[in-house]
Amino acid sequence: MKRVILAKSFSPEELNTVNKNAAICGIMPETAGLLYSRNIDTPEKIKRFLNPGKHNFSDPLIIPNMEKAAKRIAEAKAKGERVLVYGDYDADGVSAASILYRAFEKFGIKDLAVTVPNRSDGYGLNLSVIEKASCGKKFDLIVTVDCGISNVKEVEETKATGTEVIVTDHHEIPEIIPDCICVNPKMGEKTTFTGLCGAGVAFEIARVLLGERAYEYLDYAALATVADSMELKDENRDIVYEGVKRFSKNVRPVFKEMTSSLKYGEASSQTLAYSIAPKINAAGRMGDSLSALKLFISDNDDEIRNLSALLSSYNMERQDCTDRLYKEAKAELLKKGADKKIIMLSGENWNTGFIGIVAAKLVEEYFRPVIIFADIGGVLKGSCRSIEGINIFEALSSAKDLLVEFGGHSQAAGVTIKKENFEELEKRLDRYLDGTADEETFVPKIYADGEIKGVFPMELAKELELLEPCGTGNKKPLFCVTENALSANPLKEGSPHIAFKTKACDMLKFSGLDYVSVLEAPVDKKILFEVSLSTYARQTYMKGIVKDVIPVIKRDDSLKLLCFENSLTGDLYEAKPIDTGKVLEIVGKNCAFIIRNPDDYEKFPFLDSCEKELFYRTGKGLKRCVLFAPSGENALADFKTVVYLDLPYATFEPKEGQKVYVNKNADFFAGGRVDLSRDAMGKTYYTLKNLCGKRATSFTELYLENTPDVEPYQFVFAAKVFAELGIFYVSNKILRCDKTVRADLETSKIYRTVSKMVQKC
Repeated sequence: MKRVILAKSFSPEELNTVNKNAAICGIMPETAGLLYSRNIDTPEKIKRFLNPGKHNFSDPLIIPNMEKAAKRIAEAKAKGERVLVYGDYDADGVSAASILYRAFEKFGIKDLAVTVPNRSDGYGLNLSVIEKASCGKKFDLIVTVDCGISNVKEVEETKATGTEVIVTDHHEIPEIIPDCICVNPKMGEKTTFTGLCGAGVAFEIARVLLGERAYEYLDYAALATVADSMELKDENRDIVYEGVKRFSKNVRPVFKEMTSSLKYGEASSQTLAYSIAPKINAAGRMGDSLSALKLFISDNDDEIRNLSALLSSYNMERQDCTDRLYKEAKAELLKKGADKKIIMLSGENWNTGFIGIVAAKLVEEYFRPVIIFADIGGVLKGSCRSIEGINIFEALSSAKDLLVEFGGHSQAAGVTIKKENFEELEKRLDRYLDGTADEETFVPKIYADGEIKGVFPMELAKELELLEPCGTGNKKPLFCVTENALSANPLKEGSPHIAFKTKACDMLKFSGLDYVSVLEAPVDKKILFEVSLSTYARQTYMKGIVKDVIPVIKRDDSLKLLCFENSLTGDLYEAKPIDTGKVLEIVGKNCAFIIRNPDDYEKFPFLDSCEKELFYRTGKGLKRCVLFAPSGENALADFKTVVYLDLPYATFEPKEGQKVYVNKNADFFAGGRVDLSRDAMGKTYYTLKNLCGKRATSFTELYLENTPDVEPYQFVFAAKVFAELGIFYVSNKILRCDKTVRADLETSKIYRTVSKMVQKC
């Protein structure tokens, strides 16, 4: 089960510090406590954090080799040299190239060109791309942005043609770097901030050349910082804060066109992350990164309109292609199994433009590092994504003898290998993770900043907006509220989004239809949410945006009855009997143990080492999983092996390649408490008839709320049978009766299945 980690409680000394910080800084203690938990724990740090902006910018000349680079660029201007700005194909690379191109123009370099490679050209310097950009006339100086720090060979080859190179980059520093001027914040000890993206480094160069005139490029730098998932701390926070202001007030024509659906002044870091960055990245993924670059450096309204429309179409196509690749990768993973500490998959027809997105989705789903490879003529080009606590760059470095090339960050990297080295690399990386990461690292976690016991204060919600811009390294505050049975409804007919009320505030869950049954179930669940404010007719409204719902397992009578109700579905499919004493010898890690009766849990000591889940799997960690009363066959889709530990009324139809076992010594859950006779069923019929008009999100809830004079298991069983026959039905969460329906009990699949089970016992 995904683990909810609440911010730690403060000691008396810490609480005293928090209250002092709040008083000195004029903020609420709750806000001061949240900041303290994020290591913003002194009045000085708080004031710095809550007052971001250009007044905090550090001296760009402290970045290693910045002064040398600026002098060489000034020399190129003085000599009238031909200069090329060489970027990368993603949003950071395109933004960085746009900044330097416009800055060099303003600085006075006359003979100037700019280019970015396509994804098929590979990452970093590519001589054929340079040749194409030259139009037959050699460049005197090439300045890279967002790439180059690992291009030792390419820089030497370029220098051999008589062209000098300045590398500006922000990626991890390899053991050997190019023999040229290299500007990278990670290279030196004097640098106050090493977390800039490629466009952030380009912006600092522009500041050296142009002073405050470079501030007009803050929108580019802000976009790239968010798009490249850089931590929004220190100077990055300042850059994004100022950049978002430019989006809201002085909108560059290109960005105005790309955000035309937004209202004036609505820009935020989320605007950059979700409305603009995907379109720029889509151009690179679709093999046309130059169109994104042309769009960013264009001042022609017609060209901006046309290119913006083109990128929007690329983004829609990218979404379709990504969905297809994700489904193919999932199918491959289900066949292969997810038993290792790293997931590695490859496909011959997989597009290198989409493998990074799919890797990121699988990391979120399976909570371990993922590498997705595209097979290009026997050479595998891969995209890696990782989790907190595992540096994928260091992991790859441990097996560099198997790699053709690699580069990147702690959480994301690119790698190329020969096809024949795939299995060996998988083994080596799995062994590396065995020795460097403990089991706790692979437990899915969600971190909450606080637990809400009552109504969420509007004053606090307003003050939390001071934490913007939020994103990587400065997450939007996440809160937790525990609730029992709730009433959840679609926003409108046909909407995939749902709304419901909690004691904290009104809630909204996007694409939340799958959560309705869990929200309405009479069991405790933790609801994780962010606070969102909106204004209408000068009135401010608060809403919780739900990020996750985690059921709480408490083995009480309510849960047992609900588990019984959930088990009354489906058919009995063929399953092999298994001796639970030997079960761990037979099944692998990718296994689900199904328990219909929570009381049976204690009978199986080996379950203590498993993750516990209720209804569905909230987090796909490495451990085996014990699943109480799965709510549908999709809850079991990802498991290679399924073992029913107590005797099921029904088993879900196995997926292709899935092995299903039933404990041969299982007891019959509620076997003695279900009476199939017409008299018993008739008594329950009249009881249900008297309850028509009552709320009924489940028959368990109907029973618990009304406690009729019928044995609970008999009540739920009969209600499920009658509902299947159409005699009773639920409309708008109210129990109704169709008096026109006449049906034989034997025509009910549930009735027949339970009858067979009773006869077996």
